[in-house]
Amino acid sequence: GSCGDADTINIVVNPSDTAAFTYPSGSYCLTDPNPLPNITGTTGGTFSIDNSGVINAGTGEINIVGSGLGSYVVTYITNGPCPDTATFNVNIVNSADATINPAGPFCENDQALNLTAVDPGGNWTGNGITNATNGTFDPATAGAGSHQIIYTITGSCGDADTINIVVNPSDTATFTYPSGSYCLTDPNPLPTGIV
Repeated sequence: GSCGDADTINIVVNPSDTAAFTYPSGSYCLTDPNPLPNITGTTGGTFSIDNSGVINAGTGEINIVGSGLGSYVVTYITNGPCPDTATFNVNIVNSADATINPAGPFCENDQALNLTAVDPGGNWTGNGITNATNGTFDPATAGAGSHQIIYTITGSCGDADTINIVVNPSDTATFTYPSGSYCLTDPNPLPTGIV
């Protein structure tokens, strides 16, 4: 127009941050090493965790033992001019305990029995095991000697334990007398063939 005007400015549009990150797994055992995140987005942000979990705010390392059993949500917030937020769910579960309760020694002629461990649900293997699910150990099947028994609980938080069970050979009570019939005037007989 007759009284027109013009002006120019430069407008800066910053790229948006991306808070994308993951952990190697969504479930950890109490005995697992502390996990670190893999940040596939903008680095340099801040991590936090809910439910009284313990996390390094700078690195995102989760303290498994410090956090304890439970479900947690890890949050990552970028620190750029256009911040972004992302979350990741993590479960910390109890580790299995496959410690075998002591057993034996046994004699070859003892009855079969079921071995036990701290946590049930595992699989039993070894010489003399006749039922892998129940942990049935039969000394007669195993025979005399020392036998290695392994108990394994599978799964992400599994465990295994090994014991040696001793089976002693059975005594033999075999003996005879020279005769099965004696007269009152015969000398006193002694047994023979005692093993």
